[in-house]
Amino acid sequence: MKPRHPLPPDVQAALHDMLPEQRQRLERVWDLLEDARPRPPAVCDDATAWQALQRRLDDPAPHRDRPPRPLRPLRRRVAVGGLALLFLLALGLQAWRSPVTVTVPPGEQAEVMLPDGSTVHLNSGSRLTYTRRFQTWPFVPATARQVHLIGEAFFSVEPGTRPFIVETFNARVEVLGTRFNVRAWPEALRPETRVTLAEGHVRVRPAGADTAVALTAAGDEVRIHDREVVTPPAGRLEDATSWQHRGLALVDLPLADVLRALERHYAVEVRAVPGLPLETAMTLRYFRPVTLEAVLSDLCVAQGCRFRPTSRGYELLPPSSP
Repeated sequence: MKPRHPLPPDVQAALHDMLPEQRQRLERVWDLLEDARPRPPAVCDDATAWQALQRRLDDPAPHRDRPPRPLRPLRRRVAVGGLALLFLLALGLQAWRSPVTVTVPPGEQAEVMLPDGSTVHLNSGSRLTYTRRFQTWPFVPATARQVHLIGEAFFSVEPGTRPFIVETFNARVEVLGTRFNVRAWPEALRPETRVTLAEGHVRVRPAGADTAVALTAAGDEVRIHDREVVTPPAGRLEDATSWQHRGLALVDLPLADVLRALERHYAVEVRAVPGLPLETAMTLRYFRPVTLEAVLSDLCVAQGCRFRPTSRGYELLPPSSP
């Protein structure tokens, strides 16, 4: 074996007469000494390094890339996409099926334009609910234009091929195109639905009943209490519509329901202390705006009581109370 590091000439001459085995051992020792000798630091040659990099870039040999990651099976991807689409569709249908609700605070009124162009004037404290665009499903019209009312409202219904239905807590009003007022307060002392016709004709029936009462002349009225149907003589249409002009007409109502109506109309508390006849029926008519104090003064004259202000509104007392 030749030494990796050639021996100097003088050393070669000194080892010339040695046996080959001795000479080889000395040559290996010389190689170890040369390997252990410290080397000077390499000098960075920018030009040489740039040429080496250029040769690597120009090398036509193909690069060895990592093997591609296996793709998910097509069936699994389709299933996941289908489930996501069904989930989004279910959310959209749920939002569509949620009814539209309009609630009017006490002391205020509101005008609502329905999807068919009909208008509804809502009185204080009332709530109206109806389906979006009067459709059962998107682009699928419902068989009827149907709304649900809690409170009082005046309807101006546009003519149409589908019937227009107003449902209350105990009655059902059906029309095609007309104008009428509906009053239905389920929390009243004597809960009833009152329907007063202004124009056209309507059919009114108790909820779940087959027989309907027809109103055909302006001022015709029907009252439904439980399943009892009462048709009083035609009265003044202004009694049913004065609230639209900020008036107040409370006809043949118990005192308890009169006080609730005043609370809704004026958005203040009006209560009666024990001892007053809350079931006594009475009538108050104001066809123009009037102050609550003026109404309470007239009420107390009719009922033989008095009123006084409180921190939240007013209270009615018997005349002899302190």
